Amino acid sequence: MPQLSLYLDEPTMEKLRTDASSAGTTLSSYVRDVLGNHDKASQWPAKFFDLYGAADDPSFTAPAELAWDATSAVEALE
Repeated sequence: MPQLSLYLDEPTMEKLRTDASSAGTTLSSYVRDVLGNHDKASQWPAKFFDLYGAADDPSFTAPAELAWDATSAVEALE
């Protein structure tokens, strides 16, 4: 099985030890599970995009488009 060495500061290491202990698993198993679930944690929740347009509220309207020349010139920051 491949191995990985990490260099962590003591507060981070202690947090990992505490989390692994709370999960009732070894430190290696805990870190492997965290890394293995990384892709799942960064995804959108199931059916998230099904919510688009789900609110039936007439006050939700697109604002009128501004004319390009209605905007003011931007001054340079110094």
